[in-house]
Amino acid sequence: MDMLVFLQLPAPVLHLPCFDEAGVLVGEIKSFLPWMLPGAIMNVLPKEWILYDVQGKVLASYRQRFGLNPPFVAYDAGERNIGELRARLWGGMLRTKGSITDGEGNRLASIDVPNSLYDYHITDTEGCQWFRFRKGWVPLVMGEKFKESESLTVSFHPDFPEESRYVSLGIIAYFLTTLRKE
Repeated sequence: MDMLVFLQLPAPVLHLPCFDEAGVLVGEIKSFLPWMLPGAIMNVLPKEWILYDVQGKVLASYRQRFGLNPPFVAYDAGERNIGELRARLWGGMLRTKGSITDGEGNRLASIDVPNSLYDYHITDTEGCQWFRFRKGWVPLVMGEKFKESESLTVSFHPDFPEESRYVSLGIIAYFLTTLRKE
């Protein structure tokens, strides 16, 4: 498994520096919408996140239009649609449900994520795990480098395609923004 650790910096916008297992900065995800706004307002405003590599080059961008529950769309550096998340607005108070599709609309995975966001995974339609997200859990060998008790970790299968990793990282940023605690 390849693992990334995110540090959630105190900032008025989502800013997630990404580190590899050795503790080396490999990139970051930034948002441009202040997340200090109340959740009811935040959920209808248009949102944008950008994934950068360590040199500041854009690897992927993510957008959600204005409105009640529009799709979350992931784009590669060339602005080509590489994935889309459609979450069901009234899926439940405790879980978020929906589906992930590719740029052509083919269903890739189903979403059934607890809104607590402490430990969840996304599995594709063939049963292969895309990623596993954990909050507040860092492997013992990484604990020496990352002392923050609320560190966020994401693990991927080593053969998982890079484009799908970009979609997955955007989904994580989307969940951290839209399912945050008030």
